Amino acid sequence: MTERLFTRPFLLVSVANFTSGMAYALFLHFSGYLAGLGASDTQIGFIYGATAVASIAMRPLLGPVMDRYGRRPVILVGNVLNVVFILLYLTVTVLGPWIYAVRIGHGIAEAMLFSALFTYGTDVIPASRRTEGIALFGVSGLLPIGVAGIVGDLVLSLAGFRELFLTAAGFAAVTFVLSLPLPERRPELKAGESPVGFWRIVAMRRLLPIWWMMGSFSTVLTAYFVFIRRFVDDTGIGSVGLFFTAMFDVGTLIGGPILGAIIDTAGWGPMYVTAGVAPGIATVIFWRWDRWATMGKSSKPAAIAVV
Repeated sequence: MTERLFTRPFLLVSVANFTSGMAYALFLHFSGYLAGLGASDTQIGFIYGATAVASIAMRPLLGPVMDRYGRRPVILVGNVLNVVFILLYLTVTVLGPWIYAVRIGHGIAEAMLFSALFTYGTDVIPASRRTEGIALFGVSGLLPIGVAGIVGDLVLSLAGFRELFLTAAGFAAVTFVLSLPLPERRPELKAGESPVGFWRIVAMRRLLPIWWMMGSFSTVLTAYFVFIRRFVDDTGIGSVGLFFTAMFDVGTLIGGPILGAIIDTAGWGPMYVTAGVAPGIATVIFWRWDRWATMGKSSKPAAIAVV
């Protein structure tokens, strides 16, 4: 008999993961706010980096805490911190130490929520449907990136960044409410078995190629997350919402089945090559797009116009 996947905890944590993702992904527009405060691209990179460093530093601590005290306390505390630190963006009016403090706090809250919600989602998926369940749960984390880009475009066209921060805080508050009825979950271990520590997993040699690939891939994606708003503002090409909708929502819906078919027939190798090459091609296109888009209007020969 097939085990039931769409249980109440699975649906609750999936929706909570979506609203949490919405609260975070609305900050795709944040570099535009920083530019308005007078931040250079270098300063914007450092400010975003503060969040990333705080988030990474929290990861080794969260696993043991969740194994010892359960997933629910981490989810609830992370939600409270998330609401508080998003609201604190309303107090950021100049560049200075305070903005780094807010970004670090936001990074800690997001690390707690991302880790705990994903762990909880994995916990409530039946073992016999683990791959299917993780794939479906993953959609709740990818979908907000495209949707939030469009919502952010709409909010900023009608109001401003203050309202954008309040919208993000609203999604964070909804996440907290959705998390309240979640029953506690703890790791399911066999007799005499203990949880594998963070550093033991990191040091596993068979996983090192995966860490390398994911680290490199994430580095490329981070450039889009941080600077796509600046690209749109500087060139006037497209919008943040349309870019991320095409990249994560349309790309996932169309590319997912195609890549799945390739994996089934040709194995994983072609997918790794595609995933490695495609971001590089996209980056080159962005690098030269403003010139290519105006080549036809230039009186210079094409060979000169693209130099």
